[in-house]
Amino acid sequence: MHPNSRIRTIALVVIVTMVAVSTLSAAPIAASDDPPPPPHSFHGEVYVDGEPASPGTEIVAMIDGEERGEIVVSENGTYGGPTVGDEKLVVHGENGDENKTITFLVDGEAANENAAWTASGDDEFHLVVGDAPGGGGGGGFGAPPSDSDGDDGGSAQATSEETDDNDENAGDGADDGDSDGDEATGEDGDDGSGSPADDDASSMPGFGSASAFLGLLASLALLDRRQ
Repeated sequence: MHPNSRIRTIALVVIVTMVAVSTLSAAPIAASDDPPPPPHSFHGEVYVDGEPASPGTEIVAMIDGEERGEIVVSENGTYGGPTVGDEKLVVHGENGDENKTITFLVDGEAANENAAWTASGDDEFHLVVGDAPGGGGGGGFGAPPSDSDGDDGGSAQATSEETDDNDENAGDGADDGDSDGDEATGEDGDDGSGSPADDDASSMPGFGSASAFLGLLASLALLDRRQ
């Protein structure tokens, strides 16, 4: 092999190695695990068979059969508190737990009430095991104001009627806006779609390194032909 050919071969190997290393270092590195979402906190009253739960009663929050938080009653009939410095029942969630059902165990007994887990937030949520205070039976006592169980169906029905009216109004306005919407999403919509195909290729990771590499290969090929 001619000495010049050996030099060109070595130079080519070095260039390829440098380009590969620079391209890999420029590529974004994805995190192995996403950070967990912020927990959701609860506080409120707690009753067992119509009586306030005594201090020392343990409340455990469960999601999918796993313990996600616990608190011990320190004051008769209440757990946690509404202010920032108060202790709370902190329920930790994982990615994908949004709107999953939280079940509550009061000294190992399932409470009548369940809640939906959402990331962050602090809710007042009353818990009852067995009969509610006053002997009214279990279920529904501890629902917070935003829970549909505490509305006796009235506000839910009104909300449903309002939704139907809004749907009718939206339907009436949809026909009027169709023609305008079609024109607005015509030629201009195609031009401003922002699809990946319209993006400048030079902004792609490693594009500059690849261009330089191809240029060097072409230069080496020309030198080889001349010699």
